[in-house]
Amino acid sequence: PIYNLAEFLPKCLDSLLNQTFLNYEIILVDDGSMDESPSMCDKYAELYEKVSVVHKKNGGLSSARNAGIKAATGEYILFLDSDDTLDKQTLEYLYYECRKDNLDQMFFTTKELENCDGTTIRDDQYIRKYDYSGIFTGPEIFGKWVDNAEFKPSACLQINRTEFLRQNNLVFKEGIIHEDNLFTIQCLYFSKRVRYANARFYIRRVREDSIMT
Repeated sequence: PIYNLAEFLPKCLDSLLNQTFLNYEIILVDDGSMDESPSMCDKYAELYEKVSVVHKKNGGLSSARNAGIKAATGEYILFLDSDDTLDKQTLEYLYYECRKDNLDQMFFTTKELENCDGTTIRDDQYIRKYDYSGIFTGPEIFGKWVDNAEFKPSACLQINRTEFLRQNNLVFKEGIIHEDNLFTIQCLYFSKRVRYANARFYIRRVREDSIMT
């Protein structure tokens, strides 16, 4: 999902294009941006076969993610905010772990927190301290997280099987913020096979004018 983030978009997309895993698609959803983001998206789509673009009227983050879900053709869906980046081994690790254990969902965690000045610090906000080894149903692992006060929802820290989302009509509620909370709970309600890995892949950027802040 992209909205007026041309400043950060190249670093985000380069982190995807440099993945060790090769068989994937990158869907850029331009949510009515008014900066250079739309033309930048088109340029990447021209240069790289695995990149496609959806240009749409501004509808908010949930609307943009839903457009991405609709356009996806891959076996799994991973969300990445356009001011953040991924470690280069992210897709390879998540794909093979999901395939190996036939998972509906897999949750992982953050690696670093990047400030706008380029400095980074260790990001422990989404780290879970208790052991969640094994495969659970969604309600089982949700109950464990709640009991341990470690339910930490983020759409970007989970990978979902595409068919699982579509069979259960799982999309983001539009017109709200912190939509991750509702989406994660809805997914967990239907999940039959879920894992959590204390794998630090996601690099978040902190901006004063972001939705989070």
